[in-house]
Amino acid sequence: DLLLLEGSLVWAPRKDPVYILDTSVSVPHWPALTFTPLVDKLGLGSMVPVEFILDRDLRFLSDTSGLRLFQTGTESQKMVLQEQPILDDAVTALLSDLPPQDRTST
Repeated sequence: DLLLLEGSLVWAPRKDPVYILDTSVSVPHWPALTFTPLVDKLGLGSMVPVEFILDRDLRFLSDTSGLRLFQTGTESQKMVLQEQPILDDAVTALLSDLPPQDRTST
């Protein structure tokens, strides 16, 4: 059994491309939600579950050093959102659903 609680919105490392409207998009970091296990009978240990925005690809990361709290402050991050309006809309919708203290977008 595994029960996960939604955590923070982060920029997570991603090696494989994302397909948006049949177009391959390759970027080193992609917005994702982290999760905290509430019930973990699978034995995740220190692995962190992340679900990438848009394609909802769920991964279990053992190396979390590449995770960064979601902010749109850097040029490369702004560019990803500007070039992918569907992603920007998804992130904006997600942030609008979060309580004010959990919003990290600037």
